[in-house]
Amino acid sequence: MGGVRRESVVGRPLWEGGWWRDHPEMRAAWPVRLQAAAAGEGPVHHEGPFKTGSGDLRYALDTITAVRDAAGSLDYFIVQGHDITDRVRAELALREKDALLEMAGQMSQMGAWTVDFPGCKLTWSDEVCRIHDVPLGSRPTVEEALGFYHPEARPVVLAAIQDCQENGTPFDKQLQITTKKGHAIWVRVMGEAVRALDGSVIRIQGAIQDITLPSWHGML
Repeated sequence: MGGVRRESVVGRPLWEGGWWRDHPEMRAAWPVRLQAAAAGEGPVHHEGPFKTGSGDLRYALDTITAVRDAAGSLDYFIVQGHDITDRVRAELALREKDALLEMAGQMSQMGAWTVDFPGCKLTWSDEVCRIHDVPLGSRPTVEEALGFYHPEARPVVLAAIQDCQENGTPFDKQLQITTKKGHAIWVRVMGEAVRALDGSVIRIQGAIQDITLPSWHGML
């Protein structure tokens, strides 16, 4: 995995083996991890980057296990490294994709939401939070979310959600809400059913978009 020559690492401290030549913070962390493994009752795990002998940047999950003699004294360490480069690169690519989707959502003023059954657990994306003028990461109940809609719009949304849950009927509505800051805006709210293998509806997933004309903001 490391791609280094045996004679360049045998008889030398592990952190001087060349794998972390461009990562001084990783080299400095190895003695600390060894001390933690020696002091603890179980192995120490760590994920981080390393360089191969050819200079390629890769990632590893390192496990340090302290081995003791019959008297309980530290004898030696077993260090195992597992190449997790593919997993880490996939996670980084997913984060970049999520960042692009978040940017697109902000530009289009459209966010995603889900309601999971049973329990009616509601989840809002960051853009949905922005549309409602609430802190990012807010997790309102369905009842609290319905409270943002104007009184005449609430039964319309509730009926659409119930029909979607019971019959799988998708919906697409244009309604008014009042945000946490008191702004009255028009939104387009859409939803569709997600079914389990037995055909039952286990989730409604959808989107909400601020469709208020820019010149109207501040006037409503």
